[in-house]
Amino acid sequence: MNIAFAKRVMKQRNVSISEISAHLGYAEPSQFIRAFKKSENITPLQWSKKHD
Repeated sequence: MNIAFAKRVMKQRNVSISEISAHLGYAEPSQFIRAFKKSENITPLQWSKKHD
């Protein structure tokens, strides 16, 4: 669910990874990046670039 939210926000708005990770309750952006990569096999930045 959190990954779906993050994808939606990255597509619709110019929001930083730090802002998304804080909104989702991660203490550090790196924790969110690891969780995203584990789920999607790609980093949020790479995903964002593919879905511009």
